[in-house]
Amino acid sequence: MKTRSPIQKLGYRPQDVVAAFGSEKLYFDCYKAGWLQPVVKRHKLLLFDWRNVEQCWERIKAGEKPV
Repeated sequence: MKTRSPIQKLGYRPQDVVAAFGSEKLYFDCYKAGWLQPVVKRHKLLLFDWRNVEQCWERIKAGEKPV
Protein backbone atom coordinates (compact mmCIF):
# COMPACT_ATOMS: atom_id res chain seq x y z
CA MET A 1 0.00 0.00 0.00
CA LYS A 2 1.38 3.37 -1.03
CA THR A 3 1.23 6.18 1.53
CA ARG A 4 1.20 9.87 0.78
CA SER A 5 4.08 12.00 1.92
CA PRO A 6 3.16 14.55 4.59
CA ILE A 7 5.29 17.14 2.78
CA GLN A 8 3.26 19.56 0.67
CA LYS A 9 4.36 20.46 -2.80
CA LEU A 10 6.16 23.82 -2.60
CA GLY A 11 6.79 24.51 -6.27
CA TYR A 12 4.78 23.89 -9.41
CA ARG A 13 6.28 22.97 -12.76
CA PRO A 14 4.76 24.53 -15.89
CA GLN A 15 2.77 21.38 -16.69
CA ASP A 16 1.27 21.50 -13.18
CA VAL A 17 0.20 25.12 -13.73
CA VAL A 18 -1.32 24.20 -17.11
CA ALA A 19 -3.26 21.41 -15.40
CA ALA A 20 -4.43 23.78 -12.66
CA PHE A 21 -5.56 26.46 -15.13
CA GLY A 22 -6.95 23.98 -17.63
CA SER A 23 -5.37 25.83 -20.53
CA GLU A 24 -1.86 26.01 -21.94
CA LYS A 25 -2.62 29.33 -23.65
CA LEU A 26 -3.77 30.87 -20.36
CA TYR A 27 -0.54 29.75 -18.70
CA PHE A 28 1.59 31.29 -21.48
CA ASP A 29 -0.43 34.53 -21.42
CA CYS A 30 -0.01 34.86 -17.65
CA TYR A 31 3.71 34.09 -17.86
CA LYS A 32 4.28 36.62 -20.67
CA ALA A 33 2.27 39.28 -18.81
CA GLY A 34 4.49 38.82 -15.75
CA TRP A 35 1.73 37.54 -13.51
CA LEU A 36 3.64 34.30 -12.94
CA GLN A 37 7.18 34.80 -11.67
CA PRO A 38 9.37 31.68 -11.43
CA VAL A 39 11.11 31.16 -8.09
CA VAL A 40 13.58 28.71 -9.66
CA LYS A 41 14.79 29.19 -13.22
CA ARG A 42 17.62 26.87 -14.19
CA HIS A 43 18.71 25.00 -17.29
CA LYS A 44 15.78 22.54 -17.43
CA LEU A 45 13.97 23.46 -14.24
CA LEU A 46 11.26 26.11 -13.94
CA LEU A 47 9.26 26.27 -10.70
CA PHE A 48 6.49 28.61 -9.61
CA ASP A 49 5.44 29.31 -6.03
CA TRP A 50 1.97 27.95 -5.28
CA ARG A 51 0.94 31.30 -3.77
CA ASN A 52 1.86 33.06 -7.01
CA VAL A 53 -0.20 30.57 -9.02
CA GLU A 54 -3.12 31.10 -6.63
CA GLN A 55 -2.84 34.92 -6.90
CA CYS A 56 -2.81 34.68 -10.68
CA TRP A 57 -5.94 32.54 -10.60
CA GLU A 58 -7.67 35.02 -8.29
CA ARG A 59 -6.92 37.82 -10.78
CA ILE A 60 -8.44 35.74 -13.58
CA LYS A 61 -11.52 34.99 -11.48
CA ALA A 62 -11.90 38.71 -10.73
CA GLY A 63 -12.21 39.35 -14.48
CA GLU A 64 -8.70 40.56 -15.33
CA LYS A 65 -7.12 39.34 -18.54
CA PRO A 66 -3.36 38.96 -19.07
CA VAL A 67 -2.15 41.15 -21.92
